[in-house]
Amino acid sequence: MDVDKSQRTLLVTGGAGFIGSNLVDALVNCGLRVRVIDNFSTSRKEQVHSRAELAIADIREPQSIRAAFEGVDCVFHCAAPPRVPFSFEHPVETHLVNAVGTLNVLVAARRGCAQWFIPAPLRCTATSHLCRCAKIWHRIPSILMRCRSWLARNIPGSFTICSECRR
Repeated sequence: MDVDKSQRTLLVTGGAGFIGSNLVDALVNCGLRVRVIDNFSTSRKEQVHSRAELAIADIREPQSIRAAFEGVDCVFHCAAPPRVPFSFEHPVETHLVNAVGTLNVLVAARRGCAQWFIPAPLRCTATSHLCRCAKIWHRIPSILMRCRSWLARNIPGSFTICSECRR
């Protein structure tokens, strides 16, 4: 049984940041319904795709994010401080976002009955890998490569992945 990909709701935390906004663009351009959570502390509202649903909230505050997780099938957790030097300059804020914020996202995802949770890797590195089957995924951070693989496995018709990309 094929599931209509437009019937799934995918949530991206940090969806206005560099990695999150690129992920949101790719998901929306594939015809998927996307919801974004961001507090715009280091990003701008203009970076969020116009067809994505937006929830302005802070993952450090569980009550502010709870409603955004209702009816979500999958959570892509990309919310994080923007640069490594920031973590040295602001260690407490970094801890609150990375540890407390992630815990709040996990609890909200569980309460919202999300079926999948895909965390951003601790260190996202750009890759020069080019998938000729899905042109939007060229020269992308590793989180997007992982997301593309997840989408191909869990949402029929999202992507066709060539044998070179099946790793």
